[in-house]
Amino acid sequence: MSLKATSKKDVSDAIVLSFDARWHEKVLKGRVRTIFRKRGPSNPHTNWIYAYFGSPEKVISGRFRIIEFSQSPISKCLQLSEKGGISKAELKSYAADYESLFAFIVDDYERAPSPIPYSVLNLKYQFTAPQSFIVLSREGKMIIDRIFDFPNP
Repeated sequence: MSLKATSKKDVSDAIVLSFDARWHEKVLKGRVRTIFRKRGPSNPHTNWIYAYFGSPEKVISGRFRIIEFSQSPISKCLQLSEKGGISKAELKSYAADYESLFAFIVDDYERAPSPIPYSVLNLKYQFTAPQSFIVLSREGKMIIDRIFDFPNP
């Protein structure tokens, strides 16, 4: 059983987004209200981001409800950088030659009672950490919500 959607009819309203471990504390402390990415989902009805934090944590520790997201010009993203917990200089460097980024405006981080380690995700669900993001299957989203005891609307 895979958490990742493998067909269009299996697509949920959620993605797993990879973060460098250095973002974990900022996310947990509520300092990230806008998330920037070079790539984003094509499904306009994506409502949830499950946060995967890389080494040394290697966990999914919770989720954000997406208030809105769009592909936005770099100039607009730079205006939102403070809400993303990132400096304008660092965001410019991240964007490099891109003319636009996906900007996800998110609600408070919903922290799980206990994170799901990569080893469990990989062993039970063939999860591999995404370079950027993966789209969850409907069943994959329900499994993660059940593990975390999150409501699954």
